Amino acid sequence: MISHVTALYLTVLAAPGLISLTAPYAVRAFTHFYGEEAAEPAFIGHSVLVAILTFFGLERSIGLMLTLIGVSVARYAWLLGA
Repeated sequence: MISHVTALYLTVLAAPGLISLTAPYAVRAFTHFYGEEAAEPAFIGHSVLVAILTFFGLERSIGLMLTLIGVSVARYAWLLGA
């Protein structure tokens, strides 16, 4: 049985990959509901952030991953008008 701490650790390690995989689908949904002007900046900003972290080999840093998750969630919530 996997512990809660191990599950959390694995989730944090997998988060950038999951966000990167789901970002294009989120952008399509935003484009469909809010128009291209609302979705395009989020996708470009997310892609640039992931590319920078990957280039410097920092995508494995837990602190940066949590920051990436927080920034992504905040941006998507802002686009949804939350």
